[in-house]
Amino acid sequence: MNIKGKTFLYTCLCAALLAGCSAKNGTTGPNDDDSQDSSSSYSKSGDKDDSSSSGKSNNSSSSATSGSSESSNSSSSTNNGSNSSSSGTDPQKSTQDVFLNPDIEYGELKDMRDGSVYKTVKIGIQTWMAQNLDLKTDNSEESRYNCGKLYPWGDAVDLSRPHNNYCHSTDKFNYQGICPDGWHLPQVHDWNILVNYVKKQGYTNIGAALKSKRNNAWPEDSTATDAFGFSAVYGGYISYAGVYVGYGSVGHTESGYWLAEEDGPRFSDTYAQQITFSAGGAGLGGSFKDEKDYVRCVKNYDIDEGAKPAPKAGSVYDSVANTLTDLRDNKVYKTTQIVDQVWMAENLTYVTDGGYADKGVGSKCNTVKDSIYTCFYRWNAALDVPSGNMMEAVEVPEKPQGLCPSGWHIPNKQEFQHLYENVGKKVADLSSTEGWREINNFNPATGFNLQPLGYYIACGYETYSYAGLWTADNDSSTGSAYMFSNGTSMSLSEIAKRKYLSVRCIRDEGATPIEFTDFGSYTDTRDNKVYRTTKIGDDTWMADNMNYVDNTSLLKTGSLCYDSTDTNCTTYGRLYTWNAATLNGTEQGICPEGWHISTRTDWDNLEKAVNNTSKIGALLKATRLWKDIAYPKNEYGFTAIPAGYYDGSFKGLGTSAQFWTSTIVSDSSAFYYSISSGNTVLEKFAKSKSVARSVRCVKNKE
Repeated sequence: MNIKGKTFLYTCLCAALLAGCSAKNGTTGPNDDDSQDSSSSYSKSGDKDDSSSSGKSNNSSSSATSGSSESSNSSSSTNNGSNSSSSGTDPQKSTQDVFLNPDIEYGELKDMRDGSVYKTVKIGIQTWMAQNLDLKTDNSEESRYNCGKLYPWGDAVDLSRPHNNYCHSTDKFNYQGICPDGWHLPQVHDWNILVNYVKKQGYTNIGAALKSKRNNAWPEDSTATDAFGFSAVYGGYISYAGVYVGYGSVGHTESGYWLAEEDGPRFSDTYAQQITFSAGGAGLGGSFKDEKDYVRCVKNYDIDEGAKPAPKAGSVYDSVANTLTDLRDNKVYKTTQIVDQVWMAENLTYVTDGGYADKGVGSKCNTVKDSIYTCFYRWNAALDVPSGNMMEAVEVPEKPQGLCPSGWHIPNKQEFQHLYENVGKKVADLSSTEGWREINNFNPATGFNLQPLGYYIACGYETYSYAGLWTADNDSSTGSAYMFSNGTSMSLSEIAKRKYLSVRCIRDEGATPIEFTDFGSYTDTRDNKVYRTTKIGDDTWMADNMNYVDNTSLLKTGSLCYDSTDTNCTTYGRLYTWNAATLNGTEQGICPEGWHISTRTDWDNLEKAVNNTSKIGALLKATRLWKDIAYPKNEYGFTAIPAGYYDGSFKGLGTSAQFWTSTIVSDSSAFYYSISSGNTVLEKFAKSKSVARSVRCVKNKE
């Protein structure tokens, strides 16, 4: 379709055109001169019949039928019948019914508002008008063919009604718009349900299966079979500039049918979505709201009719390879253990066939950023429950499998919060190493690998620097979800259940935290205390803080337990002034025979062995006692614990680990190394010898 100065992808969609689009009042179709759009060409042609059209699941409950009357409607047959007439001429002059398929038994709908009677046809679980709406409105116009009225999008959605902005303002599943009571303006999911049904009957050319095959309904297209009685006929449209575009207009042979949705979150003020039939096929696309196209209504129905829960086919989890195989489709997902939880490290992509998460209905799958294939789900599809539950609170079990593989489930808010705490409340450690718009190269340690694949919220994909993951929690019309932005922030939001987000599954069975276990041991014969040891590079370190005291006044007055509580010495070791730790400057200090107080050289060697300046602090932390829990844990067995310090008052328990070296700076100061909460680096300071800090001993080399 023509929009000035800009090319816009218009996925041709097979929408039902009013059967019987004949030349109106005996006139012929418009010629090239009077149908040209005066603006520059703005092509919206795109994917055709067998392309995957994106679609929105929609739940419907029957509404009142006071404004319409329908006779009984029999199921359609699937006879192909004869092909279209020869190409190259306008549709023949006749009544509109001449384009209906004589092999189909149609029903009838009487619109009580103006007395118009329309043929209807049942296709699968849906009943469609087999002819275009002909209700007069203030802005409607007659088509040049006998194909019903042409409407701007605002008239089609009926702006006089509440919730006229579908994408942002309503959770309605049957959006009535201009249609009679008990019927609604189609939405993307309605089209996708129709397409899915047609495909299941063995038809690959959707456009041909739904186009009228009679009386030259589609010039230059002889493929039509009208197998289901949809009887779409060519009828043209009126461009946004007010120009009628008919057959022969610079190659235009297409007709559009409005949908309730606007076209995408960034374009919804200007564009709306529609179904388009063309000579080449049918598909979904977007068009200016000011353009005038046809309306084909669908009867309110239950989209869950005949739907079944996802099969419970089992899964295989490999804790060594860190993979999960979903035996329903044999898809292999990466997994990651984060402390005591095991998560999928990729978004779920399973869809049902005849269930609640059918593609284009309960799920939307798309290739986004860097050719990554992903799927987004409505809340009910993620939980594998009927769409009717989208308007009421659903009681879910403790570990609801939902659409996840067997042995895995949709996480709840508490499990997400536990994940958040397990990574030290560092959202960046959950993010992928690239792809986020504002901050890149997080170098995350968790392997969760959350990518900014976006979501589908306001009638379009949003894929900039966002990700959204459903939880199992919900109330009447919203589900709880964690929304991530820029790779560094995470917030809990209430999102309408009809919108589409990603799913990450968590394993039902928890995990034993991965901890360093390859410790040695050393017994201090002076008091028989046992210390763990660990070898890092060429050095052997004690993996516990020193907890030695004797009866000398130096150690009695120069060392203490945090808060002067003996149990803290048992847990954290003692805190020593520099003079007490080194016994007034000796190399061995309070360490046992064959060991010495750590030096700057020892710490330099440690940093070289770990070889990760930005993460060394996190890698040396113990798996417990820290108020922020970093991951991975204690990779080298150093087991730094936040014992705090004393500088006249006790400070830093749970947040700070400080270790004296024997290396002096001056008579009053010496070097110490620090690992702190909220930080992943190892810091070095030169401070007063009078402050009491922890001590680590290093084994002497022979």
